[in-house]
Amino acid sequence: MLSSLRYNTPMLSFSEARNLVIERAAAHSGSRPAHKRPVTESLGYVLAQEIRTDRDYPPFDRSTRDGYACHAAELHPGAWLKLVGEIKAGDTVSEHLGPSACVQIMTGAAVRLSKSGLGCPDWPNCTRSSLVAANTRGDPMFHTWIEFGNRTLTSVIMVVAVAVLIAAWQFRPGGRRRKDLVWLAAAQPIGVLAQALFGGIVVLTKLNPTWVSVHFLVSIAAVAAAVLLYVRCTEGTGPARSLVRIDQRLMARGLVVLVAVMLAAGTVVTGTGPLAGAANTPRYHLRLGGVTQLHADIGWALGMLAAVLALSLQATGAPRKAARLGWLMFFLVGAQGAIGYAQYFSGLPAGLVWVHVSDSVLIWIVALRLMFATRDRGPVTEAPADSGSAREETAAGSAPIAGTSAVQQPTPA
Repeated sequence: MLSSLRYNTPMLSFSEARNLVIERAAAHSGSRPAHKRPVTESLGYVLAQEIRTDRDYPPFDRSTRDGYACHAAELHPGAWLKLVGEIKAGDTVSEHLGPSACVQIMTGAAVRLSKSGLGCPDWPNCTRSSLVAANTRGDPMFHTWIEFGNRTLTSVIMVVAVAVLIAAWQFRPGGRRRKDLVWLAAAQPIGVLAQALFGGIVVLTKLNPTWVSVHFLVSIAAVAAAVLLYVRCTEGTGPARSLVRIDQRLMARGLVVLVAVMLAAGTVVTGTGPLAGAANTPRYHLRLGGVTQLHADIGWALGMLAAVLALSLQATGAPRKAARLGWLMFFLVGAQGAIGYAQYFSGLPAGLVWVHVSDSVLIWIVALRLMFATRDRGPVTEAPADSGSAREETAAGSAPIAGTSAVQQPTPA
């Protein structure tokens, strides 16, 4: 970053500049009467009272170029200075500024929620010289530890994912290994590796919004694989038997599709708006109001479909589990809408954004669970059909289920 900066006016101290402003303002005020005028017609007038807004402006932290750091002795009329760098918010600079040079000063630089951003500016190492969290110029150690903690947690999740794969390999209900469970379990460490890979791309591309969106959506896909694994571990391998009407199953599948679209739209909103990162962070070149409205419209459609499905399941006497998940889905979507509007009108406070993201993941999990609850594949293990002794043991040693009868079967010779 090299450019030239020329000063043709002498520098004033802060007190001199303040006194000059006060003197000129007093010369234009005096005892003149106050008038109300539109802002567009107020040029040349002096405010008669303070102007206050009903909310903070800007409504979010943003980077602003406040000025330049330079040697005051070199600021004589006609002086030329070379711009040699910039100082962002939170930077600690120990280098001395050379002669005929200046540094641009920026304040209020924001990054995602915790403002950790690229606390680890390199990958796979945290910094160019350290694998673990280390102090980097321009970022407080707090930010670095947030990013490094996220990477460390990924390692812990990988250990758990490998343990799940081993357990699925050893799980043999009825004496046979379930290939479907092994493949779903294998998807867990593969998903973690994919997360690490895309996370590295996000770091190396300096928070490119496209890769950030892919990074989040890969996480959502990994969550879906984990939910499917959990469900398949509790059921057999028989053909799916519908427990509800066909229209209700279609609505349940539609919820999953709508939630996936809403999550994708949410990443676009984030990549377009202030939470994409600091002012110099790449963003989608879209109109923020437009993508936000699209995200809200998808949310309204999701809420209406969730309400219809919940009422339908309740009215038709669907299985208790499906009906319960239907109502849970409805209330989670309603809460998500309330949180979304609250954060929008309150200037995107970090706490509400955390809740909004967490609730979106819960909605995704519940939508998947609800879809799977509308069908049944039988129990995990079933007694062999030709085992007379097994049937005898079941009839003699177990109480009959209500509404059925148990008959003693003769033991073949």
